[in-house]
Amino acid sequence: MRDKSGRYRWYLEKILPRISDGGEFMGLIASATDITPLKEAELLMSQANEELEKEVARRTAQLEKLMMTDPLTGVGNRRYLNGRLEVEIERAHRYQRALTAVFLDLDHFKHVNDTYGHAVGDLVLVKTAETLQRCLRECDILGRVGGEEFIALLPDTPLEQAATAVERWRAEFAALSVGEHGVKVAVSAGIAQLAPEEEGEALLKRCDEALYRAKNEGRNCVRLSLAPAKA
Repeated sequence: MRDKSGRYRWYLEKILPRISDGGEFMGLIASATDITPLKEAELLMSQANEELEKEVARRTAQLEKLMMTDPLTGVGNRRYLNGRLEVEIERAHRYQRALTAVFLDLDHFKHVNDTYGHAVGDLVLVKTAETLQRCLRECDILGRVGGEEFIALLPDTPLEQAATAVERWRAEFAALSVGEHGVKVAVSAGIAQLAPEEEGEALLKRCDEALYRAKNEGRNCVRLSLAPAKA
């Protein structure tokens, strides 16, 4: 209701029937109590709760992002990659789409740390992550899964197409010079395409085996894992 000043206020109104001793209706008794301060307090409390819920949601999102992010390079960590791998494998199997994984490892990274120190080694890792992100498409997924090891997931990408892309990445690394010492970066890579009914662990194992071959066959090269033979 609006008061004399024209301001709207809240009232709690009670209307009770008045009955005679003989049970005859005699009219109504009404009372009104101004509860504006109570309603205003309820509104403030509601607004405070809403703001608190937003803050909790914001902080939860930040925490989840921290849990999924490699703190040094800013790319996804192993937890993030495992989650995305599961989703991409389910999608690839359901829609019969290609999915290729790339396991990359920096060559002679221990020599970089031993020669220039861990600060320069960290910078090399950061520049590696930046280079890979620049090379990847928006739909691709990148994660750092070890000291100098990275995994990229390439949805809708057959093995041969992925191999061509990774060779371009190697050219990007060849042109890279890091820090005041001009540290050169080279990578070895193992690539595998998801096979029908294959699970993530098996896919990454084949990538790792292909990477191992690349390391043993001279480093700074790419090796492919052929589809596993059917049982």
